[in-house]
Amino acid sequence: LGAEVLVFPWNTEKEEVQKLIPQINGILIQGGDRDLRKGGKYEENIIYIMEQCNLNKLPVWFTCQGIQLLHEILADNYSLLTACKARQVLLPNTICPKNKNESKLFGHFSDEEVAMCANPEKPSFAGMNTETQERPLIAIITNSWPENDDFSHISFIVRDYFLWLKELGAEVLVFPWNTEKEEVQKLIPQINGILIQGGDRDLRKGGKYEENIIYLMEQCNLNKLPVWFTCQGIQLLHEILADNYSLLTACKARQVLLPNTICPDNKNESKLFGHFSDEEVAMCANPEKPSFVHYNNWGLDKELYDKYPRLKEELKIVSVAKDLVGKEFIAAVESKDFSKQMYFSIQSHPEKARFSTVKEHCTESTSHINNIIGLGFIKLVKESMNYPNKKRLNKEEIEKRLMKDDMYFHNISFNENYFFDKDTLKILGKDFKPFGEN
Repeated sequence: LGAEVLVFPWNTEKEEVQKLIPQINGILIQGGDRDLRKGGKYEENIIYIMEQCNLNKLPVWFTCQGIQLLHEILADNYSLLTACKARQVLLPNTICPKNKNESKLFGHFSDEEVAMCANPEKPSFAGMNTETQERPLIAIITNSWPENDDFSHISFIVRDYFLWLKELGAEVLVFPWNTEKEEVQKLIPQINGILIQGGDRDLRKGGKYEENIIYLMEQCNLNKLPVWFTCQGIQLLHEILADNYSLLTACKARQVLLPNTICPDNKNESKLFGHFSDEEVAMCANPEKPSFVHYNNWGLDKELYDKYPRLKEELKIVSVAKDLVGKEFIAAVESKDFSKQMYFSIQSHPEKARFSTVKEHCTESTSHINNIIGLGFIKLVKESMNYPNKKRLNKEEIEKRLMKDDMYFHNISFNENYFFDKDTLKILGKDFKPFGEN
């Protein structure tokens, strides 16, 4: 969700609690299976932490047994609970209409989201955990290695994309860029979204990579599948639609934080930014605390939309940015008609705001803005899961392609990239040498 997480032992001495609480921004109290009791050392320490949080105006989140503990502390009675059957299940929750508007948790929910909470057919609240199958399946399209080699069996995924999508609540699948067309036709109807990475490829008309991405886009459109394009991806999208691979102009925006200006004419209809408050729109454009991580040496001019009619017909510009010397370029676009295609394309790197070395320079606004952009994309992916006749991959196929935390954290090969063999989909481990000897 964009936070840095600290460990705070429950039995921290009071003097240490007094020192720490004024220097942090929030507290989370976990659920558990403790026998809650009056006078217990744990309970007394939680009471003291709550008092210190109140003195310092610090938000406190209580989960599961935490909500029970909160009530028993305030009632000074540790026998309030009654038995219920809600263990390891998904349940609907009804938001109380009387208190909804003033609620900090639910006050911003739309009527549609309130109805989703209470829907017994598709319950949204987990009494312990949810199964993998309930999460959206998003496939990351690998990049060839080397990137200009159209015939290599080796390809890669940048680690940051995987961690970002996992943090947003998705399960992440490996999808080699050179997957055969028959396999593409089989897989696309059974997943929920596609992410096309940035890269350093020399984009070219007739290239095998470009032709395969065009075919993927066609299949995604047929199956109402959202497609996310990052950095070089936004450039590729424009060059495909314009049928011209010489659209780019040089700009100075490599490994820097920049403000982005949301276009007011398209803001309200935008799927990426339409839900942004006025304060968040201002945060995006604030040059003192820039929120967008850019890694691009090239950019796209708005004037291209006058020169190439198909761009104006199919896309709308939702934000722009200026590089280090003041040259303006397109920062984000999305589809005009989502009944025909669902393209979301951004020149910056939301995933690097949390998981790249550049995060050391990021501000709170960087994490916040890029998090809500990602959550907006995930919401649209989840909506696409309800498209008629949508199927899910079977467990065996998911397992074959699924990227897992424990597997990948221990097998990072080079420069935070995961390298794969096309045929086996197996990650190439630490012994793999991307610059030769293989």
